Amino acid sequence: MCGIAGILTHAANSKPNLASATRMIAALRHRGPDGEGIWVDEHALLVHTRLAILDVAGGKQPLTKEGGSVVVTFNGEIYNSPELRQRLQTRGHVFRTRTDTEVLVHLYEEHELEMVSYLRGMFAFAIWDTKKKRLLLVRDRFGIKPLYYACTTEFIIFGSQPSALLATGMIRPEFDPKAIPSFLYYGFNPAWRCVYQGINKLPPAHYLVWQKGQSYPTNHSYWTVPCTDPVSLSSEAVLAKTRNYIAHAVTSSLLSDVPIGIALSGGLDSSILAYHITTDAELSPLCFTVRWDNMSPKDNEWPLAQDVARQLGFHEQMTAIDPHTTDDPLVAIYRTLDEPLGDTSIVPLYSLCVAARSRVKVLITGDGGDEFFAGYRRYLINLYELRLSRALPQHIIRLLHAATASLDKLRMVRGETKLTRMLKRILLDPGLFYTVSLGQVPLSSIFSWLSPELTEAFFTDLAMLASISHDAPHRDDLHRMIYCDLHCLLPEALLMKSDRASMSVGLEIRPALIDHDLLGWAMSIPTSHHISGCQTKCLLRRVYQEVLPPSVLKARKNGFHLRGLSEFLVKYVPHLIARLRELTPLAMYLNISACEKSISHFQSGRLDLAQGIWNLYSLVTWYSHWGSNVPHSF
Repeated sequence: MCGIAGILTHAANSKPNLASATRMIAALRHRGPDGEGIWVDEHALLVHTRLAILDVAGGKQPLTKEGGSVVVTFNGEIYNSPELRQRLQTRGHVFRTRTDTEVLVHLYEEHELEMVSYLRGMFAFAIWDTKKKRLLLVRDRFGIKPLYYACTTEFIIFGSQPSALLATGMIRPEFDPKAIPSFLYYGFNPAWRCVYQGINKLPPAHYLVWQKGQSYPTNHSYWTVPCTDPVSLSSEAVLAKTRNYIAHAVTSSLLSDVPIGIALSGGLDSSILAYHITTDAELSPLCFTVRWDNMSPKDNEWPLAQDVARQLGFHEQMTAIDPHTTDDPLVAIYRTLDEPLGDTSIVPLYSLCVAARSRVKVLITGDGGDEFFAGYRRYLINLYELRLSRALPQHIIRLLHAATASLDKLRMVRGETKLTRMLKRILLDPGLFYTVSLGQVPLSSIFSWLSPELTEAFFTDLAMLASISHDAPHRDDLHRMIYCDLHCLLPEALLMKSDRASMSVGLEIRPALIDHDLLGWAMSIPTSHHISGCQTKCLLRRVYQEVLPPSVLKARKNGFHLRGLSEFLVKYVPHLIARLRELTPLAMYLNISACEKSISHFQSGRLDLAQGIWNLYSLVTWYSHWGSNVPHSF
């Protein structure tokens, strides 16, 4: 895992500036503390900061093919690089290192742009073809590794994080206030929104290519979420194939020349990882678990993690972390988090990464299991709500909504209840229904917080997110929801969180379950295998019922989030409004009095707005570190 960046100048009499390379490296050094490199010619400059995982002594980057015709700067891991290397060697390619990075330059020589279809793993890389004067930027299928770029008629700049682009001094992107509404509502920004105008995210499963003679680069999609007919195998065959697909995904992700650890939460996904790592790969990894002291047993994952460790035989290797011991952890996190993020789990994850980095360089996690195998309870809830919306006549739903609204006016209910929010949702078409259901704050609160100028931007984002659901090729509701999450929530929130939290301390996180072959299989399994009655992840519970502790198999979905969020916020809420008023540009786009009223309702317990207040607090914290240095324009 590393940091990559570069500059391509394609205007006459324009050459890359080496001083820019130095600044880009400084911006990305936290991602790769083990080394740095610069490669430059008359058109292109590539930089790299290295976290040494494979071929520690010989894997320096940027890496060139013999003769210097192809050069690459690479971030990630190519899980099938051993097989690709062997295949390329049979075709006469000679390797100088044991790295997966070198596989890329030879694969490009063999297949050029079609090389992307051969890759499995997590990756973001840039290839400069010195003969054809061609730049290729590639991002993995799920967006595990980030890649940003900015372009003009004179140059293209790219990097692992926006701060690397800002460091060049070649662009002066402005803060985009249109990113505020979706961030406050969802806790993340969708793919088409970046807080910096002029900087773009390369979408997952895309590559960008520029060749001499072009004014601007072009984007191309090389993979889409599969849509196949439901499998018709016997239950036993489905269980066996599921286990085989997972085993292959997990074991192939363990490529490393340095120690590997596992984030063992005691949940189903991480327990499955631990099982395959110990049983199939025959490794005994160090385990790192968040222990929530002073929390109720149902909120503490430590006992479940102990059960798994005890059964698999590495109990003595466990390390526990309590994030509540850190004062205002967002201050430390936002030193390298150059975009706002509202996911509260970044706090415990950051603490986990700090502890893990003292012992290992690679941490295996279960990210993606809930999306692939329908683990979220909201899938279950939304399925029943959609069925209700189709079963009940619309006039009955409107009557129920009017009745609850009347009770609210009579103060017989406390604010906007889950019932009233559900009744509002099921009046919507299915695409917009799911888009709204992902929101973390009541719509009424969001609209009261926003200035009129930003309301239109929010409607635009809602419509674009709804279009993703409408465009999903899947026939059933569950797989359409999963399709949406794979395009929005997974890359823009969960994987972005994992990348930034781990890279801030020079740690590589590998979400071993995120594999496109495994996803293809999971998407072919009927909903009834995934969800039954009030139970989620039914398939995985059946697959592993003989090898995992009953306590894990029967445990309710707990989720990885900051426990005791309301109590945590109490320390910071009194200062939030004052900070908002001090940050004049932010105050221009928000209704401060409405925000203050919502905070007051939260403090009094009238509204469940903890996540919304956290999003607001995260935005203010980010702006204090990064946004105040960026010009503003609407």
